Amino acid sequence: MIASTTEGQLRRCLAEVRFPANKQDLIDAAISNRCDDDTVGALRAIPSMTYTTITQVVASASIVDIGGGDTQQLNRLSAHAADAEDADDMPCSKSAPSEGGEV
Repeated sequence: MIASTTEGQLRRCLAEVRFPANKQDLIDAAISNRCDDDTVGALRAIPSMTYTTITQVVASASIVDIGGGDTQQLNRLSAHAADAEDADDMPCSKSAPSEGGEV
């Protein structure tokens, strides 16, 4: 299972990081800041690239939502991966309206 962390914990651990930063810079900062093993593990699992913002890091990491009921792991796409996808290539699940205007 991939290590995961909360968005708040990730932001706290990387609060003093100067961007742009690469994956190893982020891991080193988390270790220097004595972040928990889950957060360091989540950073080890992100794609190797140069990150320009903390938001990009958060989008790339495995984040858990501890807000309600059961903990739910959210699969987030990195900003890099999201840019590579083209929404127009996705199949449409709705039918085109017929001549009578019905779907």
